[in-house]
Amino acid sequence: MRTENGTEKRRSKGIASSAALILIVVLVALFGYNILRNPTVSQSIASLLHTETLPATTSSSGGSEPSTQPLVDWSKGARKHSTLSGHSNIISSVSFSPDGRYALTGSHDKTAKLWSIADGTCVKTFSGHSDSVRSVAYSPDGKYALTGSYDNTAKLWSLPDGTCIKTLIGHSNWIKSVVFSPDGRYAITESLDGTAKLWSMPDGTCISTLSSYGSIWLYSVAFSLDGRYLLSGSDDNSAKLWSIPDGECVKVLSGHSGHVLSVAFSPDGRYALTGSGDNTSKLWSIPDGACVKTLSGHGSNVFSVAFSPDGRYALTGSSDSTAKLWSIPDGTCLKTLSGHSDYVCSVAFSPDGLYALTGSGDGSSKLWSIPDGTCVKTLNLPGGLIDAKFSPMRMRGRLY
Repeated sequence: MRTENGTEKRRSKGIASSAALILIVVLVALFGYNILRNPTVSQSIASLLHTETLPATTSSSGGSEPSTQPLVDWSKGARKHSTLSGHSNIISSVSFSPDGRYALTGSHDKTAKLWSIADGTCVKTFSGHSDSVRSVAYSPDGKYALTGSYDNTAKLWSLPDGTCIKTLIGHSNWIKSVVFSPDGRYAITESLDGTAKLWSMPDGTCISTLSSYGSIWLYSVAFSLDGRYLLSGSDDNSAKLWSIPDGECVKVLSGHSGHVLSVAFSPDGRYALTGSGDNTSKLWSIPDGACVKTLSGHGSNVFSVAFSPDGRYALTGSSDSTAKLWSIPDGTCLKTLSGHSDYVCSVAFSPDGLYALTGSGDGSSKLWSIPDGTCVKTLNLPGGLIDAKFSPMRMRGRLY
């Protein structure tokens, strides 16, 4: 059991470590869902922040200049280390390499770019899509990158040389998200054609099409950590549990009265969490699909959900401008994280579970200590955030 003193020692150790977490924040000028509907929205920025001590506030310039990513070294007085510059349109997706040495960005300029974190140089530009690159993902072994585009295709690239080894064809509408399975054997593409497709990797064969959604909007997908299941949330007010790799729908999680906007698996795979437009989240047992608890308390849509790395907590972000911390599995609300002035559309736990990150449409990202829910720092940035993440990073010889 984690004691209070032990928690503080681990937190202090993490702050003082010579190589701390990198957190990435993707900024947009309009709501995230507007980006899906309008690929010509005004230009924005993605900011890459290197944190060795807990960060102070920073900002990046936007406007009509090419999209850039400032790399800030906080251990040197928040001095700008380098700027990742090269995209000519908004940056819609970012993914870290498993070792934290590289970042992959997808842009509405129809390209993806691979960046070195150490010096901010562009290592490779991936060209080949005929429309905006909406989503990017790194394979767990770091050997491949996957890009999903508004041209209705996904492309698999070898790394670091950037050769396109396969174009995944089969969707009839925009691809809005691409995800690798935890073991890297499969990838899922979710599309506005109302389907998700499961592909074997790296040969790019389509194994199955998950199409029983009842409508065209598929909001979120997640793999279980053991890779046995896929969970999807859509606008028929349900989440669906699929077996992998056969793509069979083994359970429909029914109970929400609004669209299921976000889904997540607990680290041990025993539970799933769904966030909905009915202002609630629900905790489900897996694989039987029984609703264990309804997490009520938000005053509006629940946009984002996440489990802590140890599975003891869940975090929910809502358009009521708050995030809430819940104990699992009893579903008690431990803290309401207040301070944002607009929707909270992204929530994430740090890999050690000592911090949580919230991204908001008010143009800020807040770092919170867990479980006391104290706001440690606020990053004020122009535009509206749609994503905020921690990266893996080597700390004292171990992968975080």
